[in-house]
Amino acid sequence: EHLVSTERRFRMQQEANALLALDGHGVPRVLETNANEWNDKSQSLYIVMEWVEGPSLSQHVGGRALPLDDALTISRSLLDTVSRCHALDIYHRDLKPDNVILRNAAIDSAVLVDFGMSWTDQDDDATREYRTQAGQEIGNRFLRLPEHVPGRHLHDRRSDITMVVGLLFYMLTGEAPRALRDVRGAMPHEVNAQRFAPQTTQDPRWPRLRRVFNVGFQENIDLRFLSSEDLLKRLDDLYPSQRLDPDAELREELNRINDLLNSERARQLISMRSVLSEASGKYLASHHRQL
Repeated sequence: EHLVSTERRFRMQQEANALLALDGHGVPRVLETNANEWNDKSQSLYIVMEWVEGPSLSQHVGGRALPLDDALTISRSLLDTVSRCHALDIYHRDLKPDNVILRNAAIDSAVLVDFGMSWTDQDDDATREYRTQAGQEIGNRFLRLPEHVPGRHLHDRRSDITMVVGLLFYMLTGEAPRALRDVRGAMPHEVNAQRFAPQTTQDPRWPRLRRVFNVGFQENIDLRFLSSEDLLKRLDDLYPSQRLDPDAELREELNRINDLLNSERARQLISMRSVLSEASGKYLASHHRQL
């Protein structure tokens, strides 16, 4: 059925054109395709691309926790490709360990594959009917995002950036984050710190790494990292390892307090403050009149 499905054929065309636009930079190079014939169902579609030798990220991790510097190197390499995608208005939307291949097992050569769920701002109105349907969930079970639940049609580069943060968490714990909040409202890195190896939590960079997760795993997309460059700046503070100066501990604590003040919960409390103040004033005024 998928061979004649208009949506499936359109998605194949989307994938081929995204890969062609990226021209082999951090993605498999397309050698030949007729995917632009997607609207002619008499044509059997095909795409021929290079074979990328190397393990997938899930094979490389294999349920263990990677050293922090290795995880950061892979994340930086992946962010370079994601940045190229976003510069061309291409959103991958399906970043997960199985869709990342380490070319020749090199941690600084991450290759992003499977653009079947990708979306581009360059789509025209004629193809709008073939995009994700209203009740269809996009993304994956590796990290389910609120903006990808059925009924929502938010296409945003920040979703891809959040998935990169999820991959960083995965590399440091060997486990998928699954969701931005558990039933108690805790973020993945807050649920159980024992998921991380002692070498990571005892590293002097751990407080700064924790703040990366604090921002990257916000439910409100407006509070997350704005772009791959934004996240890359935070990772630059972690890689390579830097020796902390004597005042670093105090600054880390001040930064932790600042993160709390800028958290989603703090913003909600601040927004309620004026309402509560007004209600309190009305109550006191009424109480004084009765006296």
